[in-house]
Amino acid sequence: VNVAASLFITLTNSKLDPNSPAKQNLSSASSSISKSVNNLVNIAKQLKEKIESQNDLQDDEYNPNLINDYSRIKQIKLEFEAQSEISRLESQLEHARKKLFNLRKAVYRSKN
Repeated sequence: VNVAASLFITLTNSKLDPNSPAKQNLSSASSSISKSVNNLVNIAKQLKEKIESQNDLQDDEYNPNLINDYSRIKQIKLEFEAQSEISRLESQLEHARKKLFNLRKAVYRSKN
């Protein structure tokens, strides 16, 4: 977005009168866009770091050294969640295989 905005401003600046109010408005709008995009990028980075740290905490929950310290109910819950995730991933894999099969089938038909 910053690159597109700066390209637009460069092209527009070459056609505007240097003292015109439109050029001043364009410059202030450009600054606002740049600041907003930078803020958005920073927020996205912070969110990514937060998600990664939460994933690390979740992975710690499955640490074999800690599992024996959990109650039996917690152990069963973790096992059920792991099986559920495996089932979900297997379903996604089957769906992807079907898509690939249909794609190959379509390509084969188009060649013949």
